[in-house]
Amino acid sequence: MGTLAFAMVSTLIPSLLFLMYDDSWYNEDRLSDAFSKTTNGIVTSLDLFGGWRNVFDEIFDLHSQPVTYLDLLGMVVVADPGISWIVVSCLEIERFCMVNGLVVAELKQIEHALAAVKQGVTSLGIKATNGIVLATERKSSSVLVQSDFVDKIVNITPDIGMTYAGMGPDFRVLTDKSRKVAHTNYKRIYNENPPTKILVSEVAKIMQDATQSAGVRPYGVSLLLGGYDENNGFMLYQVDPSGSYFPWKATAIGKGSNAAKTFLEKRWNEELELEDAIHIALLTLKESIEGEMNGDTVEISVIGSENVDLLGFQGVSNVSGPRFRKLSKQEINDRLETL
Repeated sequence: MGTLAFAMVSTLIPSLLFLMYDDSWYNEDRLSDAFSKTTNGIVTSLDLFGGWRNVFDEIFDLHSQPVTYLDLLGMVVVADPGISWIVVSCLEIERFCMVNGLVVAELKQIEHALAAVKQGVTSLGIKATNGIVLATERKSSSVLVQSDFVDKIVNITPDIGMTYAGMGPDFRVLTDKSRKVAHTNYKRIYNENPPTKILVSEVAKIMQDATQSAGVRPYGVSLLLGGYDENNGFMLYQVDPSGSYFPWKATAIGKGSNAAKTFLEKRWNEELELEDAIHIALLTLKESIEGEMNGDTVEISVIGSENVDLLGFQGVSNVSGPRFRKLSKQEINDRLETL
C-alpha cells in the first residue's frame, strides 16, 4: 500500500526523485510511529530530524541526494532544496518555493478558496466615529427568485454583525458556528457578549482549522465583522479563508474589491460619521453593481447607538437594546434618491 502511494506521487511530480526499494524495507508500524511525532503545526527547524534519519533512509535512497525532511502535522516533506519544497499530504500536494532565501508556501486549497471570494459579489465595511456600516450587493440568479429569503448580513450578537463574499452555504455554516462560539465559549461563562476582537479570533480559529484538518476543505468565504464593545469601541475586521484577520478603517471584499478600496481610500476620513458612511457605502457599491440599485439589490446594516425601542426593550429601565440594525428597503431607497 505504501509503495503504491509513493509511486503514484512520484509519477505526478517528475521533479521529485523517489528511488524505491522492494517491499521488504517497508515497515508500516515504524513509519506510523514516526508520523505521530509532530510539532503541533509549528515548524521548528528546516534541518534534518536526526532521530528519523534511519526511518526515511529505509524509504528513499538519500545518500547521494541533497534532501531535507520536515514534519508538519503528519505531512512528510522530501525534496531537493535546489528546486523547491514539495509537501506530500493526505489532502493534496502543496508547494514551498524558495524566494530570496525564504520559504514561501503555496497552499492550493486556500488559493481555490480565495478564487471563490474573488468571484463573489462586492461587500464592504466602513468604520465611522459613531458606528460601523456593513453593505453588500444582493444579487439574484433570476427575477423569479425571492431575493430577501436569505440574509447576506447577519447579527452574531446584539452588538456584532457579519457579512461575506464567496460561497453562501459556507457563510451560513460559519454563522451558526460563530453564534455557538459566542454563547457557549463566552456568554455562558461570563454572562455577557464577547468583545469583537475575541469573537473574531474564535471565528478565525475555526477557519484556520479547516486548512489543516483531514477530510475538509478551507471555507470559501472572506468575512467582514463589525461590532462594539466598551473597551475598544467600534471595530471592523476582515477574516480570510486562511484564518488570518486584520482590523480595518474601511475595506471591501469580493469581485469589485480593488476598485471599491481605491474609492474608499479617497473618501474615508477620521471625522466620518455614520450617516456619511452610509452615503459613501452606497456610492462605492454604485461603482461595482451592474444594473439598477434599490432596496432589493442592496443590503445595508449598521452597528450604531443603542436601539432602546427594538425587540421589546422599550420602557424597560436600565436595559439597552442591540446596536445592530438593518436598514429597511424604504430607508435604502430614500438614501439612494439623494445620491
